[in-house]
Amino acid sequence: MLRAVQTAAPIAARLSLPAHGIERAYEYGGLTTGPGGGFTPVTGGDHAALREHCPALVWPAHLTGQAWDGGAEAWEEPLFQARATHVLTDLRTRHHGQDRVALVTHHDFAGALIRAALGWAVTATPPTFHLAHLGTAQLDLPADSRVGGLEWLNR
Repeated sequence: MLRAVQTAAPIAARLSLPAHGIERAYEYGGLTTGPGGGFTPVTGGDHAALREHCPALVWPAHLTGQAWDGGAEAWEEPLFQARATHVLTDLRTRHHGQDRVALVTHHDFAGALIRAALGWAVTATPPTFHLAHLGTAQLDLPADSRVGGLEWLNR
């Protein structure tokens, strides 16, 4: 989450907008001491520590005064896709109509969000969207939960 917060900081500053931390929009496996989610979970930063990197950061109310748990999870594609679908549903609920949202997240999770937005079925080995560092994607997300469209993918 730290890298995403650091990336969001200049965007929020330039646009004079808040950057809302989304507890479930983190990379596959969460924070652990090793690759593939197979090691000891690690706790993430708290609001105060992350605000040092992004003064515009608005933290989820239920996490006020405590650190993010790091999101360690089993390395299973259906779990990642379910989390991406939850984040997508939450974004559609909070930002409907003509709202425009910039979501700063990580490579694999961004791919899961794109697949969820396109209504693709969950598989054990899903298609991969290769997004480079600072890659961008523009999605059309109808507020009524219909399948959206991928309008732009810059890798």
